[in-house]
Amino acid sequence: MKLSEFNKQYKLENPLYNMIERTGAPMFVVFVFFLTGIPVSIILNEKTGTSVAFIFAIIAAIVARYENKKYNKASDKFIEENDDAWT
Repeated sequence: MKLSEFNKQYKLENPLYNMIERTGAPMFVVFVFFLTGIPVSIILNEKTGTSVAFIFAIIAAIVARYENKKYNKASDKFIEENDDAWT
């Protein structure tokens, strides 16, 4: 099994990583910031909406970092187990 096949399989099995990888971690954090900030700003007030959006953006950054580490561990393990991964 090649590394490219492993990447496809991993992305199919992990949709959250796939979304983060497609958009990029910084854009994922910005997306979460606006996704949570705009509705909360409309419902409550602007200051609370910004605070809530900032907290969720920090959580999104932590999740993106964790998913990236999880992928790196899985790919390193795959490369160690398969000598023909690069061919």
